[in-house]
Amino acid sequence: LIWEGDKSQDPWFAEFGKRVSQLLADSGIPLCQGKVMVSEEFWRRPLNDWKHEITRWVDKAMPETMLNVDIFFDFAPAYGEARLANELRSHAVATASASPFFLRMLANEVERAEAPIGVLGGFDLEDGRLGLKLFGLLPLVNAARVMALKAKTESPATADRLAELARREMIVEADAVEIRDFLEFFMTLLLEQQLF
Repeated sequence: LIWEGDKSQDPWFAEFGKRVSQLLADSGIPLCQGKVMVSEEFWRRPLNDWKHEITRWVDKAMPETMLNVDIFFDFAPAYGEARLANELRSHAVATASASPFFLRMLANEVERAEAPIGVLGGFDLEDGRLGLKLFGLLPLVNAARVMALKAKTESPATADRLAELARREMIVEADAVEIRDFLEFFMTLLLEQQLF
């Protein structure tokens, strides 16, 4: 949640965030176990506070803040003044793309993703299910995000990021198409898995 002003306005936005989170929960979207919700103070700030926080993430990149970064760089405006979100995204992309160390930290997160293969060569399952999001979607999404930040591409959508990277010849067009197909395949499997 972003607003124009200062932290003195937080009590109003705190109540707003609490109501929005509860409305989503009442609609069947469960509250985030990781507390990434506008009801949490960390995830609602005035624009300048957000800019300061992003600069801090980039300047003092640590493994424990990488999850916040992963979540943050894919934001998209849902309601209100889109220009605030656009200004924040421009700041975030410019700040991140100017830091080779930060980009390396993000790339390290991609490299750490391991295949869900058990000791005997079969898939590691949780409650009889394969972690399609963790082992299928996330490595592809994260890799596209790192490359897009390096290229100063502002789109939050992975398919758009891949298309722009191909247009700039940072990846081969055929590879971009294949990765998009894999993403669509994993999304279909993930949705089917959640239905049953």
